[in-house]
Amino acid sequence: TDEGSGENGFIVDQDLIFKGLESNFLVTFTHDFSDDIRSSLLLGNQVTSGSWESNRMYGENLQFPHDTHISNAQENFSVSNSLSRDRNIGVFGEFKVDFYNKLFVSITGRNDWLSKMPNNKSVFYPSVSIAYDLKEDLFKTSNKVSFAKLRLSYAQVGTGLSRTITNKLGRASGFPWDGIGGYEYSDTKIDPNIKPQLKKGWEIGADVRFFNNRLRMDYSYFNDKITKSIFGVATPSSTGYTQLWRNAGEYTTYGHEIALSGDIIKNDDFSFTINYTFDTYDGKVTSLPDDVPYIDFLSPDPDPTGARIYLQPREGDKIGAIYGYLSNRTEDGQLILDSNGLPTTDFDNLLQVGDATPDFTMGFGNTIKWKDLRFNFLFEWKKGGDKYTWTRYVTNRFGSSQYTMQFRQGDTYVFDGVMEDPDNPGSYIPNTTEVDTSPTSSALYGLFNNTANWRRNAEVLLQDASWVKLRNISLSYSLGENIHGIKFIDDIKMEVSANNILLWTPFDGYDPEGTDYSAGNPGLAAFTGRGIPLTESYTFGITFNF
Repeated sequence: TDEGSGENGFIVDQDLIFKGLESNFLVTFTHDFSDDIRSSLLLGNQVTSGSWESNRMYGENLQFPHDTHISNAQENFSVSNSLSRDRNIGVFGEFKVDFYNKLFVSITGRNDWLSKMPNNKSVFYPSVSIAYDLKEDLFKTSNKVSFAKLRLSYAQVGTGLSRTITNKLGRASGFPWDGIGGYEYSDTKIDPNIKPQLKKGWEIGADVRFFNNRLRMDYSYFNDKITKSIFGVATPSSTGYTQLWRNAGEYTTYGHEIALSGDIIKNDDFSFTINYTFDTYDGKVTSLPDDVPYIDFLSPDPDPTGARIYLQPREGDKIGAIYGYLSNRTEDGQLILDSNGLPTTDFDNLLQVGDATPDFTMGFGNTIKWKDLRFNFLFEWKKGGDKYTWTRYVTNRFGSSQYTMQFRQGDTYVFDGVMEDPDNPGSYIPNTTEVDTSPTSSALYGLFNNTANWRRNAEVLLQDASWVKLRNISLSYSLGENIHGIKFIDDIKMEVSANNILLWTPFDGYDPEGTDYSAGNPGLAAFTGRGIPLTESYTFGITFNF
C-alpha cells in the first residue's frame, strides 16, 4: 500500500529490539629507554556481536479519533518482522614513543574479521600520528606564545556490509500460484568477491596559545579518500535481481575546522570568555567503473509512487549532489502550465537539483563569571545545504502543510506562469485560468497527490535547511565559602540549563538539524521527516561536594 495515502489516518505499531555483547581484552607494557625517551605498547582483542529485531504492524482508516491501538484501523493491515545479526572480531596494537617530552609518535594496527562479508572477511588498517611541541625550540624566549603544538596523522579504516543487506530467503504472498504462499530470494544480491571498503585519510593541525593561555587557537585540515566503495548498483531484472552490492567507485572528502577562544577579562572576581568555532567540509566523486553511472548513497523512496529525490552523485559531482525532477519552464524561466492552469513537471530529464552539503557551521558562545555566579550560552549557525523532508511530502498531499496554505486563501487561485497558445502551437501566452481551490474541489489534491504532477517535483519538496539556534544556555551558583555550620560539605552548586529552546530557520517542518540516518552516512544531511524530532530540554541540578 502507498503508506499514508488512506483517509482517516494510519497507525504504525513497531517494536525495535537490540541485543548486544562486547568483549575487550587489553594488555599494556611500558618501557623507558632513558629518562628522556619513554614508550608504551598496547595489545588487545575485541569481539562484538549484536542482533536487531523489528516487529511491525500497520493499518489505515481509523474508526475512532485519538485511539492509537492497532485494532482501531479498519483496512490495509500488514504485519512484518525482521531479524539481523552480526559478529566482528578484531585484534589490535598501539605503540607510543615520547621523545624528550617534545615529540610524540603513535603507530597503530588493527585487523578485523567481519561476519557480513561473504568471503573476504579480513581487513587490516594501520595509522600513524606525530605531534611536536614547538614551544621550547621556536618560542622559548617569547612572552607572547605560551604553547604551540603541531600534529600530523595518517590513518586507514576498513568497513564491511551493513547488517541489513543479505541474500536471505523471504516469504512471497501469492506465490507460486492460486494464492498459495511460498519462498523467494531477496531481489538484492551480494557480489561474492566483494571486499571491505577502505577510508584512507590524513590530517594536519596546530594548537597555539598566546599571552599566558589567554588567547587560544586550534586548526585542523583533513582529507579522506574512500576506495572500494560499497553500495548497491541497479541491475536488469532479467538477472533475477534488481540490485547488486559490490565495490564500485571512489570519492574524497575534505574540510577545515577552526576553534578560537579568549579570556577578554580575567581576574579573581570577574571573567569574560568568548568561544568561536567554524567548520566546513565538502567532497567529490573521483572515479566510477564504466558500468556504474552514479554512487547510490541514498534513495528514500525507490517506489515509483514516491518522491523521486535521490542522493546519486555522478563522477565529478560533489558528494552532496541531489538529483530529481523540475517543473517545465520556458527558456526565460517562466512556469509552463497545462490547459487547466496547473503546473507540469518534466519527468524526461533527471537533473541535479540541489546540494546537501552545508556551506559552513559556526558556533559562538560566551561564559561570564562573577564571584560564584556563572552564566554561559552557545549559539550555532548552519548555512546552506538542501534537504528533503518526508513530512512535507505527506502533508502536501492532504493540504495540511504550510506550503499548500498559500494556494488555499480563497476559492480560486491563478498560478503565475504561461500556457501554450492554442492558436499558435509552440508559443506561449500569460496564464489567466482560475483554478478552483474551494474546499470541495479536487484540483489541488490532484496537483499534489498525482505522481505526474507536483507530488514528485524537487522544487516543491527540497528546501534550504539553514538554521540558527540557541544550542545551550545555563546559569549556576556555587555557595562555596558561604556554607556555614555544615563541616562535612565543602560546596553546594545549583544549576539550571536549557537546550535547543530557540530556532530560526526557513525550513518548513520541524527542526532541520534532525536526520533519518546515522552519523557517517553521506545521506545524513539530505533527508529528514521519518525520525523523532529533536527536542527542547530543561534541567535543574544540585551538586554536593564533600
